[in-house]
Amino acid sequence: MSWPWSELGLDGPVPLREIRQAYAERLKTTHPEEDPDGFQRLHEAYQAARRASTQLTHTPPAPTESETPSEATYVDPPEEPTPSPSPSQTGHLKWEFDDLLETSEQAVPHEQESSLPDWDYERLFQEEADARASARYQQYQGKGTAEDIEAIDHALQIIENFFAVRAPLPRWIHFLHSGDFFRVKGHPIFLSELCTFFEKNPTIDPSIRRAFQKAYGLDHQYIPKPYRSLYCVLLHQSQTTFMQKIYALRKIILVISLCFLFAAGLKIIPAVRLEREYNLLASDIEADFGRAVHAPDKGKKVEKKLFAPMDEPDLYFLAWRTGERDMAHGKHGYETNFGDALTYKSLKRFAKKWDLRLTAITEDHKSAEMAASHGIMPAQYDLELPFTGAGDCITALGDLLHEMQEEPWYALSPPSFQLHLSCKGIAYYHCSIPNDPFDATQLRKDYETAMPWQVGAYIIQQSGLGETDFGSKDYHLQNAGTIELGRKHYYVIRGVKPNAAKASYVYLFTGTQLYSIRADIFESILRKNDSFFVLSGNVFKSQSDTLSHAFLLYQVKN
Repeated sequence: MSWPWSELGLDGPVPLREIRQAYAERLKTTHPEEDPDGFQRLHEAYQAARRASTQLTHTPPAPTESETPSEATYVDPPEEPTPSPSPSQTGHLKWEFDDLLETSEQAVPHEQESSLPDWDYERLFQEEADARASARYQQYQGKGTAEDIEAIDHALQIIENFFAVRAPLPRWIHFLHSGDFFRVKGHPIFLSELCTFFEKNPTIDPSIRRAFQKAYGLDHQYIPKPYRSLYCVLLHQSQTTFMQKIYALRKIILVISLCFLFAAGLKIIPAVRLEREYNLLASDIEADFGRAVHAPDKGKKVEKKLFAPMDEPDLYFLAWRTGERDMAHGKHGYETNFGDALTYKSLKRFAKKWDLRLTAITEDHKSAEMAASHGIMPAQYDLELPFTGAGDCITALGDLLHEMQEEPWYALSPPSFQLHLSCKGIAYYHCSIPNDPFDATQLRKDYETAMPWQVGAYIIQQSGLGETDFGSKDYHLQNAGTIELGRKHYYVIRGVKPNAAKASYVYLFTGTQLYSIRADIFESILRKNDSFFVLSGNVFKSQSDTLSHAFLLYQVKN
């Protein structure tokens, strides 16, 4: 039995299907990582057998009687190839499993190729993969669902197989963008196994390590805590030289550290005193407010210290000492903006419930959310209300402010802020808490009556429409109530010249459209009830961009 058939365990030339099957069986016992030389010989024999089988398939037509059977049936096998260098001579092999089975497919006719079985790496090593999957399931049973463990094992098999066949970088990148990877990317079991894989294979291509770093976002300054172990493992290969230098200087660093430790010892006593101040202040706050708190910035020597409740670790507030604590004389010994923090949380929850836009503004006009994360509370709140239909919202806001005043914390830390209500970007009400009372009943009445007129008047003045009608800015606007024309509700605003008894222009406002009509024409419309003329008659329109919201301005011609 001659080469290459002997290497594949075959008696002689056979069809391509049997060659593939024999090669697959030999791959189960000839692992490229454990026996690279044997794997290389097996691969070369497989390629030579494929070429011989292809030549047999494309033999000339059947021979005549004068031809011998050997001349018509077989073709001389190819010369035995020169053995390729071993992995130790070439660095590392750049084979890919798909290439092992498909390198010579181009020589096989399409009809024959489509009938061949579709081998893949997982199928060839199915028994080994099943055993490994079973072992992982037993190891991690109880730490994840069966589906998670199965997905993790599948992804790890792909990684191990790619490494075994020396898959090129594009194949690794394709896997890192696949659903198989994203499904298990952040699972603790997968991260642990991935760290183990890179630790066991320190010679893996650095470009592959960098691809994993990029896939996990480890090429930035901030490294998430779950990925820090993987980050250290991935950097081991590229940081080896640097770390060796660090270890060489370890003794020097130790001596220097001892010197600095002595100097730092001089600061231990102040640090202990600061720790005690934090603990005492936290204890006083807990006693007064009935809520346990912790100090996120403990250890920093600052006048105003940052705290947060244990049950709401994201609700930050400031507290600072103002003297000795003497509860017998009503002295708490500290001040805090805890009440402002609770108010901010309540107003945000209220705006979300009523689907309103709440704008919080700090004293230095910085981002309120960013400032709140440092315990700095907003000094002003702007609540945007719809043009109509927010009467119940105003009543509910009044109830909320009243309920906050009844809370125990309100008396201990009364909030201080300005509250603005606006509509369509136009502020029409403001008050200062706690100095100004919030009369929800009167405010709701103003909202339903005076507010639409105020918004309409503001638009007439700021858009320049009034100045166009009167020829100057010397005019007055008056609230004339509401009117129904053509089943449509309008707010009426009268434009009057100084010292004039009658209006010169009448403005009809719907909240989105504003009509400018000469007073005599408007009176004619009322007499004739010609509402169609107002809505779609001889008009021209212009767009105003001077306001935060655009309005259509209509002027009825004579």
